[in-house]
Amino acid sequence: MPAPDRTPQPLLTPAEVAGEMLFSSIMTFSILSAQRVAQADQVDVPVLVGTVASCNMAWGLVDGGMRLFQARVGKVEQHRRRQAWLQAPDLGALRGLLRADPASADLAEMDDAALLAFLQRQQAAPYAQGPRLDWRDGASAALVWLCVLLPTVPLLLPFLVHADAARAMRSAQVVAVGLMFLLGARVSRGLGTRPVMGGMLFAGFGVVITVLCIALGG
Repeated sequence: MPAPDRTPQPLLTPAEVAGEMLFSSIMTFSILSAQRVAQADQVDVPVLVGTVASCNMAWGLVDGGMRLFQARVGKVEQHRRRQAWLQAPDLGALRGLLRADPASADLAEMDDAALLAFLQRQQAAPYAQGPRLDWRDGASAALVWLCVLLPTVPLLLPFLVHADAARAMRSAQVVAVGLMFLLGARVSRGLGTRPVMGGMLFAGFGVVITVLCIALGG
């Protein structure tokens, strides 16, 4: 049996990073468009920037909290499986438990010596006394928050550079469509599909928002 891979797993996969940033871009762009239409020619740039930034900060906290919740649920489930394995009366019963779990079914084919070694590793494994969140869980949640917040910067930058709010909005729309294309392509690459098609799909969504915004007076 090959030795287990002890290479540390990334806090977030590249596809997860791109996905968080993509949906943050969509949300930011949608809020910008809605605020631009609502305020028409009387755009209050500080209010606009503050609204978008605060919304994304709040959403990042919610998304990071959900990441911690999912991590906790996963560790509780893993702890229950481990306890059931350790309490199995014999190796036959243990094999039955392993076969009943699709994620662990292959372990049931180990010989007796390897299975006993597996049990010893489970007894010594982290969280053997109970499921607990650790620094990696907190760091991954913080990274989620950062991924949600980062796309806000390039989309708000035109409003801090241009004095003309209408010109700033057009610049932000161009940046948003380009950003959606890049992130959509990255998500598609991570999923094993065609990056260009994924980029065009999400860029097309950005174009639709832009057209609707312009049609409504934004």
